[in-house]
Amino acid sequence: MKRAFRYSTITGSLNQIGDRFMRCGYKRDYSYEEILTELSRLDVLDGVELSYSTEGGVESDEKRLLPLLQRFHLVPTFVNSSLFGEQKWMFGSLSSPDEAVRRSAIADTKRGLDYTRSIRAAGYNLWTGQDGFDYPFQTDYQRQWDSFVESVRELCDHAPDIRITLEPKPREPRNRSLIDTVPTALLACAEIGRKNVGLTIDVGHTLAAGGNMARDLDMALRADRLFNVHVNDNYGTWDDDMIVGSVHLLEWLEVAWTLKRRGYAGFVSVDIFPYRENQFEAVRESILYLERFAALVDRIGMARLDELLARRSVTEVLKVVREEVFAR
Repeated sequence: MKRAFRYSTITGSLNQIGDRFMRCGYKRDYSYEEILTELSRLDVLDGVELSYSTEGGVESDEKRLLPLLQRFHLVPTFVNSSLFGEQKWMFGSLSSPDEAVRRSAIADTKRGLDYTRSIRAAGYNLWTGQDGFDYPFQTDYQRQWDSFVESVRELCDHAPDIRITLEPKPREPRNRSLIDTVPTALLACAEIGRKNVGLTIDVGHTLAAGGNMARDLDMALRADRLFNVHVNDNYGTWDDDMIVGSVHLLEWLEVAWTLKRRGYAGFVSVDIFPYRENQFEAVRESILYLERFAALVDRIGMARLDELLARRSVTEVLKVVREEVFAR
């Protein structure tokens, strides 16, 4: 059956993962082959999103990775950078005030871009979690911004054939992130001035920033900069990375409506941290919930939703949604 969107999932968070209090985690370790075996049984995925590390591992080794993906009929979607998990990035990576550190971040990222090309992935995602600040009078903001823009521009020129995305997040691990919101990311894209730079929007980051998921997606789509979408849910105060649909309802219907209305053709990637839950069933439920939201949009009808929007009657929208959700 044809699905509403093309789906992938980030595999790095589906293994043994610990939290601040249980660093050993709550599950057993899975080999990468076991992870792909379980994911393939779900029969809901088109591909997987990878995490690249210069230190190696299956996800960073073309000769080990590609045969496994081919065996399970999965494609590599986006490749995620790793500019956050080493001490040298303590005060930033692509915006580091230390020129040697900044050049190291650029060099590592170029290797990641070359790897992305070699495995024919859809693009390369920059989540620069260590680029930001924690205290007042800690950062030269203009220098930091200029350094980041200059770095990403160089990366875009190194790989003009590869889509490079910025992933905004309001905080963590820094108290304030440099690329914190979708408008900030779009401003950066405009200043970078390259066609191959765009956004990966993690809708959970939007919620944690007190924003509206559909509005952020629509803003990036309007600018033709939405290259990738990460989906999860949370309570709005932190990046909880929960199962899609587990907290919000009407907002997710609006997300499905927005993506379908604007003709989004990229990947929708499940980005969750199921610490205690069965991680594979959590991926499956996330995708099936999205499919239900998309089906509900179709059942109500795009024209009818547009008409209700034009009338600006929230009570009519709620009535239609209530009747369609609960009357069947």
